[in-house]
Amino acid sequence: MKDVIGIINDTMNADELKDLTKHRSFGSIPFGGRYRLIDFTLSNMANSGINNIGIFTQIKSRSLLDHLGTGKNWNLNHLYILPPVIKPGENLENFGDVDYFSKHIDFLEKSKEKYVLLANSNCIYNLDFNLVKNFFFDSLADIVMVYKRVENTKDEKVINLDVDFSSKRIIDIAVEPNNSTGDLYCNIIFMRKEMFLGLIDYCVSRGLKDFIKDGIIPRLKTFRVMAYEYNGFYGQVKTLLNYYKLNKALLEKEVWDKLFINDNPILTKVQHEPPAKYVEGNLVENSLIANGCVIEGKVINSILFRGVKVKKGSVIKDSIVMQKGIIGENAVIENTILDKEVQVNNDVKVISPLNYPIVIERKTEI
Repeated sequence: MKDVIGIINDTMNADELKDLTKHRSFGSIPFGGRYRLIDFTLSNMANSGINNIGIFTQIKSRSLLDHLGTGKNWNLNHLYILPPVIKPGENLENFGDVDYFSKHIDFLEKSKEKYVLLANSNCIYNLDFNLVKNFFFDSLADIVMVYKRVENTKDEKVINLDVDFSSKRIIDIAVEPNNSTGDLYCNIIFMRKEMFLGLIDYCVSRGLKDFIKDGIIPRLKTFRVMAYEYNGFYGQVKTLLNYYKLNKALLEKEVWDKLFINDNPILTKVQHEPPAKYVEGNLVENSLIANGCVIEGKVINSILFRGVKVKKGSVIKDSIVMQKGIIGENAVIENTILDKEVQVNNDVKVISPLNYPIVIERKTEI
């Protein structure tokens, strides 16, 4: 896919995730013990042979920049970080994705690739994008949007596609629908670069800000907008609850195998640390334990990132503990998300309601 430029949109905002995005962008939210959310989209692009990738970022991008570096961990030669460009009198809070794209239109125009693959940074999946490109040509499409059949989107802020299954053509798009079932849009679009630039220009000239709502939906009858069905595991992080549930889903073997046990590895920043150490008397059940952890207590149905220390007599259950967390002796953590470098003192109990996890802010001592 040397004729395809990859565009990753990391400009989303969500009040429901503000506890995790206070100091970082969506793409740099830790996930699954050793990854960041952006690793999935970035790895899928790299594995598919896309070598020229631009990432549109927010202001809070220091953590993302540190994670990505030069892109060598993804075997990339051309990785570009495209921060927001704000002119006097403009307010970043009023920006839509079209604003971010248009501010770097020169980057897109100067690229030599003929096609664009646009994807968000907050989605969990493993997909060979060559399949999407082949479908684009086979279906004579102007635009391809990737979707997945789902049973329930009622409690999530998503976009559903209304697909004519006989032709695979998209006949309607519902943003944050009220219905509980549908064809979930996977935040992946493939099209010719010329059309992508044309849609951006159309929106900018009319003061429109949303690429899908303002650029694509009004043209569903004009353009041949086709739907490619993805059958693997898929999730998108938009709320604290689905972030928690998607992490916990990795504890299921079927989910883990679909994401990680195949020929297309999910890559991340390499950090050399010793293996986890399990001290006599520990108990670990159905959990992901990253390198550098020291486990003296109990860890049940939980995910521990690199360098977490679980001291004697403590219990971690149905929780997520991010990098370098310290859980003191006889402490109890249940249904809770601990951000990086949180220290829980001896005998402290933090128990969140079931399915309503709370977040302990990074570097907090409790």
